Amino acid sequence: KHLYFETHLLSQYESAFELVAGNLKNTLDDDGVKELIVVLFPSYPHRISTKNVDEFFELFGRNGIKSRECCWADIRKSLREQNKIHLSSDSIIIHSALNPNSWLICRWTALMKFTALYYFIAVPARISFVPWSTMLEVGALATDLVADILTATNIIIMGNTAYMSSRSSWVTKRFKIFRRIDMGYIFSALPLDWLAYVLGASDEACCWLRLNKLCLVYVILTAMRSLKAVGNEESLNRERIINLGSWVFSIVHIFACL
Repeated sequence: KHLYFETHLLSQYESAFELVAGNLKNTLDDDGVKELIVVLFPSYPHRISTKNVDEFFELFGRNGIKSRECCWADIRKSLREQNKIHLSSDSIIIHSALNPNSWLICRWTALMKFTALYYFIAVPARISFVPWSTMLEVGALATDLVADILTATNIIIMGNTAYMSSRSSWVTKRFKIFRRIDMGYIFSALPLDWLAYVLGASDEACCWLRLNKLCLVYVILTAMRSLKAVGNEESLNRERIINLGSWVFSIVHIFACL
């Protein structure tokens, strides 16, 4: 069974299915699955038997071995699930890129969420209360500058982190990875305030130019909400309560700064 999930095969499933079924919307019956196995394993020395077909349905069928038809969506779902299972969180590298499921990236993601929370609190507060008289004060350098460096570093890390394509294979080419980065991350990393400071802008104007940092809050919240809660009603209710609390806190914070 493990042969179905060999790395070199993952990118071939879609084209093989399309070759046998005609297009990705059609389904495969027993005979179609036999043809698909032949296309995937052209060097297989034995005749494809009913046992091989049952084994395929067990792995990729919607109802397991009881299935007698298989569609592309079922195959793609099974490939993704198996990829996630076999990809160890202890492995930091996939081929030449970072593993998105590794403990290192998970810790980094948590750090960026904390950075976004800091921006959400600090940017409006700095505009309203102006706690530092200049951009070069120790307090500003120890907080805002550190957060800015982390935000810029995040672009580099995201540009070197692999992702799973629609064909259930890991994409590690840097050009494709960078094209996939949300522009909100890039915009939030732009040092508009420091550029203005170098050009001689006032400290108040520099504070206002930090508003682009709030884009990091937006893109992270959007990414979190795209991972919809699945499971029982209790988990859905918990998500609704957290969202409501976040909105209430946001409104109170903004009005307090005003």
